[in-house]
Amino acid sequence: ISFDPNLKEMVLKYVRDGGSLFVIGAKATSSFKEQLQVSFVEDDTLMFTNIGGPDLGGIAGIRTHVQKVLPKPATSAIGHFYTQCDYRYSMPYPLATVNGYGKGKIGALYMDMSSAYNTYRNPVFNNLFNTVLNRLYADPMVKVSGPGDVHVVLGRKNDHELIHLINASGPHFNSNVLAYGDISPTQALSIRMKRNEKPKSVTLQPEGKALPFTFRENSIEFIVPSFKVHAIVEVVP
Repeated sequence: ISFDPNLKEMVLKYVRDGGSLFVIGAKATSSFKEQLQVSFVEDDTLMFTNIGGPDLGGIAGIRTHVQKVLPKPATSAIGHFYTQCDYRYSMPYPLATVNGYGKGKIGALYMDMSSAYNTYRNPVFNNLFNTVLNRLYADPMVKVSGPGDVHVVLGRKNDHELIHLINASGPHFNSNVLAYGDISPTQALSIRMKRNEKPKSVTLQPEGKALPFTFRENSIEFIVPSFKVHAIVEVVP
């Protein structure tokens, strides 16, 4: 994989100016060797291995393309490869790293994950992604807490901020299910949103239901009740 030089420079400028970048894939990471602050060991290879760690909730087997790297001192390492499904047999190569670059951060995952994720749905995979993202975005604009599969999309209409919440539950990854007509409602969700000033109102749309909220430490917090498919939180400044 090679990136267009102009596009790559635009992305790196975004990071130098304070943005965050997450590079995923054994070959994709090699395009950022100079920025990732790791030493690449040999070429990427297709292999069966075990990945995880105590902080990732366990160990999972995976067959995929892997790029072995050794992190430099200033680089934060996440997870391990294991020769066996046992914490005692870790290899020195991390699954992912996060390092500073200019005013921003770059995270990298040194293996291909899409096929394994779509096939096995092991919670270790989710924990790995979440750990990297939490280090890249330690203080996100919006943080949603609660059980369930919910996609979060930020938007704006005029000067009103909109938080779109989309219920993504259902057997998406079951190849034997071609269609399904019922989705389990979400549970209540706790939301924190960064705000420099207290807003006039927080409203659940399209119901037009006012949501009680608290404002402290430059953020608002509120609860969104259970919903079926799609909910919108409208924040009026």
